[in-house]
This record gives sequence, structure tokens and C-alpha cells, in this order.
Amino acid sequence: MRGARAQSLLAFCLALFVAQPAPAQQHGGYSVGPNCPGESEFWALVESHLRNPSARDALPVRVEASELEGQAQARVTFGNEQSPAARELSAATCLEAVQAAALVVALALDARAQQQQGALAPTVPPPRPPPNASPPRTEPRRVHELPDSAPRRVARRPSTLSLEFGAGALIQQAIAPTPLFGAAAFAGLGHRDWAADARLGVVYAQSGTTENGDASAEFALLAGQLETCGFALLPRERFVLEPCLAVQIGRVESRGVDSELYAGRSTTHRWGAFGPLLRARHAFGQLWLEAYAGPWIPFLGPREFVFEDPEGNHSFHEVAAVGFTGGLAVALRLD
Repeated sequence: MRGARAQSLLAFCLALFVAQPAPAQQHGGYSVGPNCPGESEFWALVESHLRNPSARDALPVRVEASELEGQAQARVTFGNEQSPAARELSAATCLEAVQAAALVVALALDARAQQQQGALAPTVPPPRPPPNASPPRTEPRRVHELPDSAPRRVARRPSTLSLEFGAGALIQQAIAPTPLFGAAAFAGLGHRDWAADARLGVVYAQSGTTENGDASAEFALLAGQLETCGFALLPRERFVLEPCLAVQIGRVESRGVDSELYAGRSTTHRWGAFGPLLRARHAFGQLWLEAYAGPWIPFLGPREFVFEDPEGNHSFHEVAAVGFTGGLAVALRLD
């Protein structure tokens, strides 16, 4: 099988260069990526395939090879700048692509040398090499021959940016005597190389009816929230633990519940809080399951909620200097 393939490649190279004679020149050049064989190793492979050692300088040759995203490609250019001929070969690794390029170059050099000798003297077939004289040849997995006019394919670098959309449930203890439970939705932009992202979302939460002595009230929060995360801790292939900073600004509504002693009244106040968060994320394909928690520090809004009774004001609840927040979320990441 290998002999038949070598003969086919030899015939193809003869047909390619028989109409374009050129004087002997030095090699055109050798340019490869970091994981590819060096130039001396490449020419050693070429010489191992040559039937006529003097044919190495029979034709200008330029070789370019690279490896990207699990696939390697080698490009071989023959001839001078006025009439170049190029071939591209693909393989699983750069070593295989370069080995295939060395075989193609050796066959082309032998063919050109034989053509030049035939112009001066009758063609004498070279002696057949003894069995097992040359090292075993490694065939590439795939060899694609393209027309000379085909544009060179340039591998696109994957984008480092990603879009994120998600929603989840949260708990927050800072406004009312009891925690507020609610939901959040967000959209964001992430950077894969920096392991960082920024999100902008909306939060709505309620306390339900909470009591303090003989007074009852309800609290509701509607706010926007900005989160930034970066500098991943303990990064793994599908798991990441990252520190974040979140800021929340909106309004809180307190509603007193009517009773024999108190007249229910609704008031609205501005609200702002921030805090450092620790977020853990685990990937399931493009979906990420997240959990986060951290202290929650109010910086905008009332420090005390007061309701009126028949004898005057009555303090219902004093807002703590530091509360807490936490939640679960599901995010869809689009790279």
C-alpha cells in the first residue's frame, strides 16, 4: 500500500513540474510552530526518503507547519516566486504533518532531479533500495490537496468573551427583623482568560408578615444589583470558587398591619447596600449552577422603622449595621 501511494505521489509531482524547469537553488525556508520538529530533523526525514542524495537542491522548497486546537497543518511551496506551486497537508499532530511534508518534498526533489538529468543523458532508473533500508514512513491521517489558487486557511482564535444570562433565588437579612426571600435575574459579560465577569440584574424580595410585640408589618424590596467577580480561587476544569463584590440600590416599602392599637400605613424609602461575596460555580456544559453568600452592609436608607400608636411613635425595628445575603442561581454561558 505504501509503495503504491509513493508511486502515485511521484507521478503527480512529475506532472506538476515537467513543464516548468528551473535552475538549482537553495531551500526556500522552513517555518514551524513551537511543537513541531526542527529544520534539521525535517531535512533528515527528507534525505531518508530521497533515492538520489544529490537531488536535495534540485528545487526551491518552503515548508510552513503549525498545530492548533488538536489539528496540525503543513504547507509545502515549490518553485520560485513567479510560478509557485503549493500543497497543504493535515494531520492529527504537527509531527505527522511534517513527516508527510518530508515525503512529498523527497518525491518532488527526486522527480525534478530525474527530469534535469534526462535533459542531458538517457534516463537510467535508479537502483531499488534494499528492503528495510529506510526507516518506516508514518502516513498522515488525512492529506488534502488543494488547487494552487485556493486561499490559505487561517484558523480562527476562539473568542475570550462570553455572555451570561441567569436567574435564581435569594435570602437577605438587613432590612426587617426577619429575612427577606425573593428572586433575581441578571445578564453579564465574562472574560475566560482573566476568569472575571460583571453582571447587572434586578432583585425583588419580601419579608411576609413580621411581628414585634403587638405590632405587625410587611417589608418589600425592589432594587438593581451590580456584581463583579475575578481572580478565581481553586480553579478546576468544571468548578471555580471566586471572590466578588456586589452593590444594590433601590427602594424598600414598609407596610404596617392594621390592629386595635396601630393604624396601618405604607412608607417608601431609598435603599442601598453592598458587600463582599464568595461564589462557587459548577459547570454542566453551558449551564452553571451557582451558590453565593457574604455579609451585607446597608449604606443608604432608614436606620429605624417607626409606627404610630395612640400614645405616640413606636420603634418597630432598628436596621442592623451588618446583615447577610446568599442565594442560588442557574446561569447560561454563551462563549
